[in-house]
Amino acid sequence: MTQTTWHHIHWMRTSAKVSGMRTSLFHIRRASPNDISLLTGVIRTSFIDVATRFGITKENAPSHPSNCTEEWIKKDLGRGVIYYILEHEGEAVGCAA
Repeated sequence: MTQTTWHHIHWMRTSAKVSGMRTSLFHIRRASPNDISLLTGVIRTSFIDVATRFGITKENAPSHPSNCTEEWIKKDLGRGVIYYILEHEGEAVGCAA
């Protein structure tokens, strides 16, 4: 059995939507290569408010998570990084790697 280290946690910033959720409706699953687009979207969305507030762009901070690309996720998976997706009622609301 392998121990999982959660070194990144990304939560979509939809507090109004999340605040009414019951924890019993959450589901965590291991991501697969089929989830690359989904993971990219969750990560970008999670950091877009920070990027907007501080003027972060692809040009001045290309490695900021708000600029996450599918290639980043593919590269991570290729290196053996394991991603997990947090779902609520079948909708992705967060991820961790």
